[in-house]
Amino acid sequence: MSTQQEQAAAQLTDETASALVTAKTALTLAADAAHDVDAGLRRAEDEIGELAGQANRMYDSDLPDRQMMYAQEAAGEIGRRIGRGHEGLDEVRRQLGRASSALEAGRQSLGQLEQVPGQQGEATARLRGRLDSLSQVVEAAGRGTDRAAERLAETGRDLDRLRQSPERVQDREEAADAIRRAGRNVDEGVMDVRGGLRGLQQGLEDAGSEATTAARESVELATAARAGLNPTPASAQRVSQGAAEQDLRHRSAGPTQGADRDR
Repeated sequence: MSTQQEQAAAQLTDETASALVTAKTALTLAADAAHDVDAGLRRAEDEIGELAGQANRMYDSDLPDRQMMYAQEAAGEIGRRIGRGHEGLDEVRRQLGRASSALEAGRQSLGQLEQVPGQQGEATARLRGRLDSLSQVVEAAGRGTDRAAERLAETGRDLDRLRQSPERVQDREEAADAIRRAGRNVDEGVMDVRGGLRGLQQGLEDAGSEATTAARESVELATAARAGLNPTPASAQRVSQGAAEQDLRHRSAGPTQGADRDR
């Protein structure tokens, strides 16, 4: 392989590693955002439980209109938490988009690398497999995020129906049933979303680890490609193995967000 080809191989492997580091960071941030949505929904559970209490008190209260007002206020607070959940899911989508773009860039760099003579082999094939696997995880995570958003939208509609109920209570039993039904539907919806978010978070964390491994393998390819350009001993080459490896060392853990994140 010529010196020019060795330089091209080193550059392309550096680009692949850099793309993988970007993907790793985005996957970590997406997992953090999913965790924050889950934590916010967990805090809404007390308010959801309050709806059942308001329904029970409707039968005995001397002021049923006030009980309906309390129930509608609780529904409003739950709705605000649902709205923040939607905002969090938007952040998950944004980070998944970053990860998808980075993986596509890595795939393109790797494709160019495979066109360099002598660069097709077990290592590049394994790296391509990892990139394809990560892309599949990101696509699946996107579908999971969309399902969670749809389910939250359903719970929002249930809350809206309660909030739009007449303030004047004509039939206590009918009013209690409306409050209880809304609480039950919202509780089931939130539990469904939280279960999906926990699975989504775990999948993204696993994918982040996979991206770190893939980046290291790409750095190793870059080091091997650069060995022919660097006359210094292998032990000395470790000091200057390229920008991608330095970036990986400093960023492989990825920044985290959210003061509520449980570790």
